[in-house]
Amino acid sequence: MINQLITVLLLIPGFWLGYKFSPYFVDWVQINPKRPLRFSPGQRTLLWLTIGSLFTNTLVFLYGLNQSIITMFIFPG
Repeated sequence: MINQLITVLLLIPGFWLGYKFSPYFVDWVQINPKRPLRFSPGQRTLLWLTIGSLFTNTLVFLYGLNQSIITMFIFPG
């Protein structure tokens, strides 16, 4: 029960990190090519959701890895 709650709560920092890093990515994409690219607000929202989901998946993976390592060293009984 608590493990599922922690997994859901990891959505918050994941999407917050996506919100913080998406402007840097947009600036990098606009500077990198020879011709300037313009993003609409809808495209920026989808980019934020994509980057946020990448951070969220990474946090959930690291939490699961940490949990499995800890349970490896705890012997039942």
